[in-house]
Amino acid sequence: MLFRSGGKQADWVGWQAAWRARNVPLLPGMNRILLQALDDTGHEVDRQFLHVQSTQRSPRTISGALTNPVAWTPDRGPYRVAGSLIVRSGARLVIHPGTTVELGPDAVIQIEGSGSMEAVGSELQPIRFRRSPGASANGPAVTLTGTGTSATRLEFVEWESSPGSTFTLRAIGSTVILRHAICSSTQGPFLDLDASAFLVEDCIFPSLMAQPAIRCRALPDWGEGTVRGSTFGSGAPSQPTFECSGSAASRPVLQVLDNVFNGSPHACLGLDGVEALIEGNVFLHARQPDAGAGESTAVLAGAAAPCRLTITRNVFHDCDHSLVSLNGGRVVFEFNTSVSNRLSALNIERLPHHPSNATEQHRDLRVAGNIFAGVATNLQVTPVSASPEGFAPASIEHNLASTLQGLTGHGNFTADARLRHGQGVDAPTIRQAFSPRQGSPALAASPLGFDLGASTPAGAVLAGCPPSGQSWRTTWDLTVGGAGITGYRWQLNGGPWSEPMDIAEPLRLSTPPGTLNTLRVIGRNAAGDWQSAASAFSQTWRCDPSAGGIRLGEIMAAAELALSCLESGLIRVPRQTATVLR
Repeated sequence: MLFRSGGKQADWVGWQAAWRARNVPLLPGMNRILLQALDDTGHEVDRQFLHVQSTQRSPRTISGALTNPVAWTPDRGPYRVAGSLIVRSGARLVIHPGTTVELGPDAVIQIEGSGSMEAVGSELQPIRFRRSPGASANGPAVTLTGTGTSATRLEFVEWESSPGSTFTLRAIGSTVILRHAICSSTQGPFLDLDASAFLVEDCIFPSLMAQPAIRCRALPDWGEGTVRGSTFGSGAPSQPTFECSGSAASRPVLQVLDNVFNGSPHACLGLDGVEALIEGNVFLHARQPDAGAGESTAVLAGAAAPCRLTITRNVFHDCDHSLVSLNGGRVVFEFNTSVSNRLSALNIERLPHHPSNATEQHRDLRVAGNIFAGVATNLQVTPVSASPEGFAPASIEHNLASTLQGLTGHGNFTADARLRHGQGVDAPTIRQAFSPRQGSPALAASPLGFDLGASTPAGAVLAGCPPSGQSWRTTWDLTVGGAGITGYRWQLNGGPWSEPMDIAEPLRLSTPPGTLNTLRVIGRNAAGDWQSAASAFSQTWRCDPSAGGIRLGEIMAAAELALSCLESGLIRVPRQTATVLR
């Protein structure tokens, strides 16, 4: 076993029973040193990071206004901001990897108009923002005002705050990109966004004492709001971990994708008056520790204004509720897995029936393809207001649950879901743990043949598609679907992609005899974003009318046609070529 520190080979000191690396270079300010354990072949088997403060140089004090591009580098730092540092329109502040930036009491970096800041570090040389030792401040540390689409970008940054202080990035009418950030304060909010576009990706937020980690008020028409691949600690007792309000009638759609929320006594997501796509997340322990102290939920929507939500491919575990939706609104809840909720999976206030919302496209509730395991109350519904006509139409179908309570539609059934989970389930293992194991009734149980619950893959899928191999058929009527998919495009044999088609519209396909065909399909999600062509659903087959008869694989893919042929005696499977195509 060998060890390496900061790229330097470490030596074993036997009498100290320790490894020692000499002459590891340090930059002024805070340094992040990579410690690596290597096997005999030089491959890494473990790693840790060590933070070392270098005091070889006193901080350079910066204040006033920047009117031209300026670069801060680690060898000339660390930098201490005193009072206000204003980045004027047309100016640009670039902070290089490994730089340490300190902010004194009530110091703030202000970015105005077309001004911008770019602080892009790296894994081994992150940029450190910190309050000066001993500083106590609760105002914003960075403010952006009216910068519009001129993005302020922060990547591989670490935010530190002194006890009792906050480090908040405040944006008004601006654009913020935050990637690979680690935030250490327990006060929050870390992002306070007003009519601003944002991308928060692969960040780590700690457990909080009082405020949300992210607070967003109204997404702008010219930008997007996305939180992806981030990890959130437990939320504050009376505040959601991530709070967003706005107007559900406006675009764009808020996207909350592939995050981990580690509990909240109030709510992990608190949404008001927004349209949102919530996909691929893990929600753990959103519950009140004292059952008599109230209720918590993973997603709380519509407390002040109704929302339009698409919630798909999420895992909910050990929550009071998976979703509480108030004041009506529209909910699509499909292909999720809820396990061991204390109170319910869904608690929803619904609109009364009205002729204007009687058609399929105006259905306010769709619950389909889910797994509810160990949940006593699957769906609890109350009216927003009394109506003699009852509720608006709903679609509640093809759910697997421990009980049929609340599941009144077509194709719902009860059974042991046979999930893989055991003891000690945590965020890194929960998707695998709560996926169906061999023999589970959730496997291939959806109408299009894919699995129920959160383990169903993202993107578009095809039902009734040609089997791999050979087929005698030259025409096909195909059904396209997928978790949270609202539209699709298709491509045949490398030709141009089709125009967008609604998910309810079947795909009618004709192929010439004797051709080798490859069909690809991509889906559009509820936020209007298209699946990448690289991840398209693809199927290849050869059209050969001389293949003879109808193969058994094709009977399975087209059940109605197979039944008709069986009844009329038209099926012909030559003894020499009988094959099951899968």
